[in-house]
Amino acid sequence: MAEGLSLTLAVDGWRHARPLYPVGLAAEADRAGRARARRAAAEAEDARRAAAGLLEGARTLPGGTSPEADALLATCEAEWTRVEGTSDPGRWQAVADAWDKAMQPYPGAYARWRLAEALLGARLDRERAERAVREAHATAARLGAAPLRTEVERLARRSRIDLAPRHAQPGQAAAAEPDTTGLAGELGLTPRELEVLRLVADGRSNSQVAEALFISAKTASVHVSNILAKLGVASRVEAAAVAHRLALFDEPAGR
Repeated sequence: MAEGLSLTLAVDGWRHARPLYPVGLAAEADRAGRARARRAAAEAEDARRAAAGLLEGARTLPGGTSPEADALLATCEAEWTRVEGTSDPGRWQAVADAWDKAMQPYPGAYARWRLAEALLGARLDRERAERAVREAHATAARLGAAPLRTEVERLARRSRIDLAPRHAQPGQAAAAEPDTTGLAGELGLTPRELEVLRLVADGRSNSQVAEALFISAKTASVHVSNILAKLGVASRVEAAAVAHRLALFDEPAGR
């Protein structure tokens, strides 16, 4: 990102650089979130410093205003709240509205995904969050934006929000599960707790976890309690969010 900004700023000063700032901030927000989940304070602070520099650059760009420029800056401001660890629903609603005004559906869908994530994380207005998830999913599906659609569907599963059934592509084979033993070990999770966390991240209740693993509901509850304690979180939703941030159950790159 630094190299891209250096090249574009050298050419035209700001025109092509402007869209890079929110991308860089999103990357640093993701890095900060993963670092906090691993309790890696130094890495989280490094991400914060890098993001602060990007935000300052975005705020000081010349070139006047336009619907797109306003939307890009609003996205930067919203991504900064993710860097800080308190994703702001109000900021993300403003971003969604700004991209609607700029008539750009993809970043609008991205903003609605983040809006829903922020609302659910703060346990605010579930109905509004469900609406944002469904709108983001519908737009991503219509545009053929597969990575964004996948992220929205993961959020929906974690939060038990019903979406239209997904249809597998003809001949599509199931992806092999990644080896998460090393990272799970760093978090202090046993193999069984990792199995339980996978189901929790998929939105399963304790009784559903018990049924899937052929254990009692009481045992499932104990496993969940142990997982929450080891991850340092207070709820199943937060545990699922940690699993998501650390990509514990994502497909490996290149698969």
